Amino acid sequence: VRAGVGRPDSTDPEIVSAWVLGRFSEPREEVAALIASAADETEKLIERLTVEEDEDE
Repeated sequence: VRAGVGRPDSTDPEIVSAWVLGRFSEPREEVAALIASAADETEKLIERLTVEEDEDE
């Protein structure tokens, strides 16, 4: 499961790390929806992997 944060125009490591570790610029509601969606998809992935593992036994 991946969620991108984009990338600044610079390749300077300090600028990139500040970008990645900085606050979201999107509205709080959009960020909350992204987090909820990522959590749901992670849960589905875990369930699917668990079922596949059980089938292999």
